[in-house]
Amino acid sequence: MSAAFADEFELSRQYLDEALILWRESGSPRGVALTLKGLAMLEERVGNLPEAERLYRESLALYQEVGEASAVVAGFCALGELAEKRGEPAAAARDFTAAAAVHERSEGSAGRGSELVKRLTKLRRRLGEAAFQAAAREGRALAPGGGGTGGGT
Repeated sequence: MSAAFADEFELSRQYLDEALILWRESGSPRGVALTLKGLAMLEERVGNLPEAERLYRESLALYQEVGEASAVVAGFCALGELAEKRGEPAAAARDFTAAAAVHERSEGSAGRGSELVKRLTKLRRRLGEAAFQAAAREGRALAPGGGGTGGGT
């Protein structure tokens, strides 16, 4: 990481940490969730995937609490992308299936739906049918209204 980027990273983190404090004090779960997502994106950008995952999951849980479907879909997609970066196709299939289930229930945009279908098709080929179906069952259970507890691993 270049010195200039490191400085920008630290400044961004500082501003987001301050925003997180203010949103928590104000009692706004949406503001907290959005700020956590920003922090997660920042950690992902610098390769700190475990911290990015933790922050995405915390953000996702808040979006699930307030019932913001498009943000829940985006949260599961972010987790699926992290799983792909870690080389974990079953976890990616689980998270993208959860995103697709929420997307379908919320009648989300056609563009997002077709992108999810493409990703899931590639993961199905990579995993094989049995492993894909097992991951997909987990994903459907994670999706709010899917019979699971939502958001966990």
